[in-house]
Amino acid sequence: MADSSSAYDGKKVTNTLSGIRVQTALFLGLPLTYPEKSTLNEHLDVLSTITPAATARPTCQYLSIGNKGHTTTAESDGLAGVLPVAHEPTDSAPYGIIPFVLRPVDSDLSDDLRSRYALRRLEEHNGKRYWAYYLRRLSYIGDTVQDYYTKVRDGVKTIVEFKYSDLNLYPSQPTLPDYNYDVTDTLTASDGDYVHAAAGISVTLDTFDIEELVNVARVKYQNPTMAIMSEFCLCSGVDYTATGESMVGSPFTYTEAIGVQVAVFLTTFVNVAFNNGGLGYDFQIGQTEAMALSTVVS
Repeated sequence: MADSSSAYDGKKVTNTLSGIRVQTALFLGLPLTYPEKSTLNEHLDVLSTITPAATARPTCQYLSIGNKGHTTTAESDGLAGVLPVAHEPTDSAPYGIIPFVLRPVDSDLSDDLRSRYALRRLEEHNGKRYWAYYLRRLSYIGDTVQDYYTKVRDGVKTIVEFKYSDLNLYPSQPTLPDYNYDVTDTLTASDGDYVHAAAGISVTLDTFDIEELVNVARVKYQNPTMAIMSEFCLCSGVDYTATGESMVGSPFTYTEAIGVQVAVFLTTFVNVAFNNGGLGYDFQIGQTEAMALSTVVS
């Protein structure tokens, strides 16, 4: 049996300072601020001088990706291992941001397809010009925030949905234990009863996304097998009506994104060139630290 204490975790999740700032302002109804050098708009120079109004209410509705959330280990038996590289909570962008789409300027996305993406800009690769899109819009239709009750006994964790009862609606003071006030050290037992609230969301890239990402690798690296994603970044921001330039027609209006800030970094490792279908991840968004109940462990 494997030693659970040495279990390898190939994913590193980092909640960011910007994400906490946005959550706190929204919770308290306070004006939002966008510190300089904290947005992907600045990182990519897309509408970088336009920030949402202080009264705007950003939501975590975008995904950005990168390909440098990993490093390789020394080869063994002809194989190179992969290790995740975590982000700092003060990071404002992926280590190696890559676009979801790179289209030749004379073959841009249709209006319907463009609505899936944001952070559009003109780039040149190998002497040719392309429209690049760096954000994928997310939808949480059908997802709900749930309350959970966690019971830990002898290190075994059981999680069920938390149900409020009359004991919660009409709480009474518990009987306090005898405290030894001479003891200054505080020990937290692993066994106990806890509650937390979170929304389970799924981030899915469909076959169209996969095809476009493989094309991105083909354009950027002249090698479709370099279609590697190792950074998933959930981002908050505000939709904004912008005027888009077209090389084959008249300017047009479309929905852009401003005030885009990374709220959560997730390291992973996927070569989408080897996926003939879609792929996705499940996230728990919400409370990151469970609250202990005063229930006596039994």
